[in-house]
Amino acid sequence: MRKLWSGSLIVVAVAVCVPAMLSAAQAASASTEVRVTYVGNAGFLITVGDKKVLIDAMFRGFPGGYKLPANVADALQNARPPFDGVDLILATHNHADHFSADMVRRHMEANPEAILVAGPQVAGQLSAFGTRVVTLTATAGKAATTTQNEITIEAIYLCHGVFPAGQKEVVNYGYVVTIGDVSFFHMGDMDPDTVGMGTFRSYGLANEQLDFAFIEHFYLAGTYAAPDLVAAIAAKYIIPAHYEYTTVPMDRSAILRTYPGAILFAKELDSWTMPNQ
Repeated sequence: MRKLWSGSLIVVAVAVCVPAMLSAAQAASASTEVRVTYVGNAGFLITVGDKKVLIDAMFRGFPGGYKLPANVADALQNARPPFDGVDLILATHNHADHFSADMVRRHMEANPEAILVAGPQVAGQLSAFGTRVVTLTATAGKAATTTQNEITIEAIYLCHGVFPAGQKEVVNYGYVVTIGDVSFFHMGDMDPDTVGMGTFRSYGLANEQLDFAFIEHFYLAGTYAAPDLVAAIAAKYIIPAHYEYTTVPMDRSAILRTYPGAILFAKELDSWTMPNQ
């Protein structure tokens, strides 16, 4: 494991016939705002029209390490703006820099519409919410899929790395999320050496026509750069993730030299709006 701690486009109609050339689906897509808000570390809020997804956003971190700012943590666990009306909560794995059962519990109590989708190690901690918790079980080479609140989630098993003898594996899932015509991928914490590029490519992410992907920053530049991995994801926009808790700090300049269009955030709650396609 390589972890230290285990715009908008305005279209002007210039001829009367132009609107008639757009299908209903195309018109809806053009008017749907897609916004990504950085929450902290590998946590993000994704808003697509009136749908909101939180992924790896509710966590308390490891002792002595990065913590979410108090105002962000408070808004998260009390379902206050911008975290009100969240439809879906995702957690890639059960590590303290990605998931806090207590924070998720408090959010779900404050927001009775939210659904949690996760693997057994996460979902099992919140089973008291009954059908509002959906457990997915993915295995190597075999994905698991569900649709909740009109959002489709595909979980793929991406090994976190080799764990010491006698220590139980913390199972990591990557997620492909589709909301209408918009799709994105979050890899969680993945070790490509353990997964293997053959297995990774077999998931067919390059065929998903992903709009954006959250990729751990150290795979984008430096010693652990993995251009084959990025190419196999083939997203239109790259969003570096895991700002904290890594053996090598994020090198923004190096990332932008290799991926000039990468989306980087200066601080928590900064947002990026995807240009209309």
